[in-house]
Parts: sequence; structure tokens; C-alpha cells
Amino acid sequence: MNAAAENESAHGAAALETLCKLYWLPIYVYVRRRSYAPHDAQDATQEFFARIVSDNSFARADRSKGKFRSYLLGALNHFLADERDKQRAEKRGGGKRMWSLEAAEEKYSQIPTSTLSPEKAFDQRWGLILLEQGVRRLQAELKDRNKELQFELLKDFLMNEPADDEYEVVAEKLLMNPKHVAVIVYRLRQRFRQLLREELAQTVLSKEDLDEELRHLFFQ
Repeated sequence: MNAAAENESAHGAAALETLCKLYWLPIYVYVRRRSYAPHDAQDATQEFFARIVSDNSFARADRSKGKFRSYLLGALNHFLADERDKQRAEKRGGGKRMWSLEAAEEKYSQIPTSTLSPEKAFDQRWGLILLEQGVRRLQAELKDRNKELQFELLKDFLMNEPADDEYEVVAEKLLMNPKHVAVIVYRLRQRFRQLLREELAQTVLSKEDLDEELRHLFFQ
């Protein structure tokens, strides 16, 4: 959002569209949990993001409400209230679509059934996307350092403590001392947390918002 909020520039608009593409699934999950049928949910998600980007509405938002997640959810509720009784996306704006949502229902069907409210499901999916982005970036960094095997063997320890003798098993495969494995895991966790903060920083305006988002999404 730091870049996306500067919509006077082409870079700001492109950054906003990139964020929308990244976070479409939490929006789709929220709409589906509001009892929309799959096709209607796809239409609503497409039209919502098309308006967000084309209208530059985020640039006009209250800057004190600096969390992209909160802004999107508020804007979505307003949009759904206005649009539910209108014609569907085939007749809106000539049916123009920003990107394909053909896999939307497939992805939605892979989410475990739960009794979470639409809001909780939205936040849960948002947090998972941030975690996935952090893992991808860490994987790319280790690949660039020719340490792909190290990443594959240690990635499960980024957010989980090892079971008894797990470090020993990994150490044998990496031909190193278990204590060295523990040190590497510690460093990977530190880097992963840094990457996670960097990803989350793109969706907030201030350090205070960043810390609040971290608590809200991961430490409730």
C-alpha cells in the first residue's frame, strides 16, 4: 500500500493492481461466505476490483485508516450493498474483466469447511497469503545461493518446533552437525519474519499499523 497509495503515478496504480491480484482470494472467500453462488461471487469479485483500480478510490480513502485489509473489507461491504440487486457482471462495463477467476471456486473448495464468520475467514485467508509470500521469497533467496535442498529440509521448522531427533535426521542428510542445523533454522526464522514484515508493510501506512496487523493476523 505504501506504493499503491501514490496513485498519481503509473507505478502507484500498477502497485495497487498487483496487490489486488495477490489478495483476490480473501475477497472471494468473504463473498462466498455471504451466501453468494460461485458464478455470482466471481462476478462480484471481478467488478469490485475493477472499480477499485479504475476509480483510484483507494487514493481518496481516509489516510488515517491505513490498513489495506480494513479498507478493502469496508469498501467491499459498501459495494455489495449497492450491487446485490443490480445486473450481474455480463452487463456491467461491457463484461470487462481484469483477470481470470476460473480457478476461484476450485481454490475455494480446497479450503477446509469451518464455522468461521465471513470476516474471520477473510482475515484467515489474508494471513495465509502473507505467509505463503514470505515462504516463496525465502525459497527464492536460498535457491539463488544454491541451497534448495537446505530449504526443502528445513522449511517445516519455520513455524514449527522440531520433534525429538528431527534435527539429527536432517543433519545426516545435510552432512552437518545437529547444532549447526539449529543455528541455520534460527537464522532462517529471523529472515522469514523480516520478509513477512516486508510483505505486510506493503499493505499499511505506518509502523504502528504494521505492528497492529501482525498482532491481529498472527497472534490472536
